[in-house]
Amino acid sequence: MEGAWEDLLALLEHRDLSAAEAQAALQRKGHTKTRALAAVREARRLGLLDDARVARSVRERQTQGAQHGILRVADDLARRGVDDRLVQRVLSEVDDPLRCKDAVRAYIGRRGAPREPRELRRLLSFLARQGYAEESVRDALEAEGIALPWNDA
Repeated sequence: MEGAWEDLLALLEHRDLSAAEAQAALQRKGHTKTRALAAVREARRLGLLDDARVARSVRERQTQGAQHGILRVADDLARRGVDDRLVQRVLSEVDDPLRCKDAVRAYIGRRGAPREPRELRRLLSFLARQGYAEESVRDALEAEGIALPWNDA
């Protein structure tokens, strides 16, 4: 485990990792799965690896100035190998509808309200890239008096 442990400590000097990221990084460095797993277990025991801390950190970073929605944050955490239950628990603290409303207002402040289908598609595309849930988008657009074509039926 020694070589894997030293490599893991070196990795953690640069940024916080999830246990899955650490395991994968050690194996990419040529350590066996067994040695990598032993190093990861020890780091978890010592509190050096903490998936909950990583999840909270990612949530905070992506939901502050960047205005990312919960779907984008959840996708990032899934790529990092964070357990789905932990992701859901951490994201339950994010008010996605309110954040989406703020993002729509900011978008309209910069570009104006969409007046034609092409402009509405741009706004919807922006919100999708930011990772807002469909229900949050519908609520935010409704709050701004923007009707979606498929709601007019």
